[in-house]
Amino acid sequence: MSAAHQNCLQCKDLQENLNEITKSMLAKIALLEAQVEELSKRVSSDASPEDSKVLEATTTVFAASPSGSSEKQARCTNCQTEKTSAWRRDHLRNLLCNSCGLYAKNHGIPRPIHMRNDNIRPRVRRSKVKKMEADSEQPGSDFLTTLLGGFPLIDPLMASSSNAENVPEVEETKPMVAASFLENFFKIPGTLD
Repeated sequence: MSAAHQNCLQCKDLQENLNEITKSMLAKIALLEAQVEELSKRVSSDASPEDSKVLEATTTVFAASPSGSSEKQARCTNCQTEKTSAWRRDHLRNLLCNSCGLYAKNHGIPRPIHMRNDNIRPRVRRSKVKKMEADSEQPGSDFLTTLLGGFPLIDPLMASSSNAENVPEVEETKPMVAASFLENFFKIPGTLD
């Protein structure tokens, strides 16, 4: 057999395989289309009149602007507000204000109307400097307390017998670990133990 003849046989085999794959894929697509059609018929027949009312109520609403111009103003389909910091859409692509959209996203249900608030509050952000100052004011933030694993240093006067009830109980392992760390920390390089 010549090389050209062998290539033609391979092309023929390849073409037959492609035809089989195509027929198989078309059969699967037809089956899926039939299943989708059957499911859509089943869903539409199961829908109650209440469901259609809900769909009508959640359609996007646009109102004419107060100036009477032809511009349309966005309105939340849930709380009917026209002012928001950001607009969102629900899974049905209905327009929602930021509050209603976040509530629906987090809770999976529409935001109750009684929670509506017309005031838009700006987000309060602390600068890095203020945050570091606030963190340093928290208890346990000084170096030695942090080094001791959250245990405060004990004042010798506080540890006297009259104030013994005020002395915090300390686990045996924590001070030993801290002591060995401090010993190694203050050790001068090149000296003997």
